[in-house]
Amino acid sequence: MTRLRPLAALAALSAVSALPAAAQRANALTLDFGLELRHALQPEVAEKSGKPAEMPAEKLAALRKDAERGCDGSDAAACMLAGLFQAGGGGVTPDKAKAAVFFSRACRRDDAPGCAYLGVLQIAGDGVPKEVGGGAGLLQKACDKGQASGCLFLAAIRDATDLLPPVKEGAEPLFDRACALSRPDYCAEIGYFAEAGVYGLMNPGRAVRLYRAGCERGGRVACVYLADNLASGLGVARDAEAARKMLEKMCDDDYGYGCGRLGSIHQRGQGVAADQLKARGFYERACELKHMPSCNDAGFMWEHTAGDGDEVKKKYTDYFLKACDGDAPMGCSNAGLSYEYGRGVAKDAKRAAELYKRGCDGGDLHGCDRLGVLKQNGEGTDKDEEGAFDLYLKACKRGLQRACVHYGRCLEFGVFVQKNPARAFEVFRAACGEEEGDGCFEYGVMSESGSGVKKDLRDALRAYREGCRLDEARSCGNLGYFYGEGIGVAADPVVAFALYREACRGGNLISCGNSGWMYESGTGTGKDLASAAAQYRKACEGGEALYCANLAWMFAEARGLDRDDARAVELFRKSCDAGNRNGCGGLGLMTWEGRGGLTADHPKGRLLLEKSCKDGYLFACDKLKTLAR
Repeated sequence: MTRLRPLAALAALSAVSALPAAAQRANALTLDFGLELRHALQPEVAEKSGKPAEMPAEKLAALRKDAERGCDGSDAAACMLAGLFQAGGGGVTPDKAKAAVFFSRACRRDDAPGCAYLGVLQIAGDGVPKEVGGGAGLLQKACDKGQASGCLFLAAIRDATDLLPPVKEGAEPLFDRACALSRPDYCAEIGYFAEAGVYGLMNPGRAVRLYRAGCERGGRVACVYLADNLASGLGVARDAEAARKMLEKMCDDDYGYGCGRLGSIHQRGQGVAADQLKARGFYERACELKHMPSCNDAGFMWEHTAGDGDEVKKKYTDYFLKACDGDAPMGCSNAGLSYEYGRGVAKDAKRAAELYKRGCDGGDLHGCDRLGVLKQNGEGTDKDEEGAFDLYLKACKRGLQRACVHYGRCLEFGVFVQKNPARAFEVFRAACGEEEGDGCFEYGVMSESGSGVKKDLRDALRAYREGCRLDEARSCGNLGYFYGEGIGVAADPVVAFALYREACRGGNLISCGNSGWMYESGTGTGKDLASAAAQYRKACEGGEALYCANLAWMFAEARGLDRDDARAVELFRKSCDAGNRNGCGGLGLMTWEGRGGLTADHPKGRLLLEKSCKDGYLFACDKLKTLAR
């Protein structure tokens, strides 16, 4: 039995997970001035909580000069904007000291945002001397003047740092005032910050309070977030029925986001019986209502609930493309998978690379990871190992464990960087600990082989067991091998057979072939030659050359199949051409004997048998001895 370690193929990715939760809180003093600038330049986008577009450098330069001229003319808002250009790097190298000058001029003219930005810089000591008390005073001034961000920044500093003296009421009134001063759905954003630990400590209860406040004022995003928490019980007593009714009302009112989240609770069975078809219908409805992430989810559900026909593949690929064109980056990445693997469209690696880049540029880390794979292999784009490495590292640092596995393999094999198997081993182990099945597999392989690290079969056994639990098919196959051979565990062919079948169902073709051998020999299961042939055929058609030879012997010797020498020769040749010694040995014998439409050719047959014997196929060695007599 044999095993390989290719990278597993990917299924499409769903965006239906609950609101993303940060693993650790952000620094309360951190502010993305670049994003603040883009929102200031595109207020209509900020109003809808959208993603502002990048602007051409020439336009940025013209707007910056206009802002500086306006500031010289005593326009406070222009001073604030000029400061954002300097702080956010809008066409210039970021310079917080220059930014502070403009913010100070804005604040002196009673511009509340300018006071808030200057306060952040003073508290952090960024570009100006550190002055916590003065900075807090500026934030309070901005808050008092009705600037929600001033309230929020001050609340975050009180909540997450010990820079300011404690006050009896804590930070809660400031969070509430930031919400009250804002449009209703900004309460949803502030609440999400509380839930994820951005601008303060993680506080799901605070998040629910803010979602409820925004919802009561008519904020539909806030209502969706509130329904999410009611369905999950995060920060509030679980009430899935209330969540369902809220979402149904929003969906009935043609609010696409509400329909999408209604699809999520039906998919997960939160307060309702899980119903994948109903979920798919709600996602489709949300997509019709222009909630573009739900177009991706509709595609995901079609892929996983509607079979494997060509029409289904085209259907889900169309949904992914629609999501991508609607600025839902995960849709771009999933459409890239369709083009990379030929699902519903002709295989087109160049188109896949373009779609992965769109996904990556839009912030979907899976797109970055897959683009890295294509760059590393030179498929659909120029071969670029440095670019691939950078993409893996970028996605890994931001938490995508599959990208960490690819990064680890670069370290293991010296792709762009110096080989460092010990570091690779640690990366794989960490990814496995974060429940990335591919990481468990790689961790197991290194532990089993001792390649660059200490050999530890029990560690390998644990890694494969964990990988198999996470539905990583190769891990199940290798775990089956351990049970079959009694490596690190008592030999148990029945368990080995079950694991091979599970791995085969998960797409591990070597395990299909191995389960075929067990059917043929009656090891761990009843002898079943028809099933053996079916499993060999599946593995062979998937490119596993050894099992083409095994199937060929069944045809040549009429074992469970009608004798068919011509078919046997075809399969032996396919196996031998792929470099398999068993295939070459079988083809050599058929050539020597002139079977299957071949003209008997002893010299050619002997050469094939000799090659097979030299490569270690004992049958070929024994046959050569027989022929010599």
